[in-house]
Amino acid sequence: MNLRNPRMIGFGISNRQTHTSAMANASGAIIGSKFVTLLDQTGTPEEALRLLRAALEQ
Repeated sequence: MNLRNPRMIGFGISNRQTHTSAMANASGAIIGSKFVTLLDQTGTPEEALRLLRAALEQ
């Protein structure tokens, strides 16, 4: 990205719609809470990441 002043958005991003909106208005998106919730539900980082990717692709 090599931007001088990159901006990241990291609140309320949990699905494709909110991710797409964030990416349209910033240099990136931080998806923390959704990952932690999925990690708590699944118990493994690999499964949580798989489910997070699936949520962003829907």
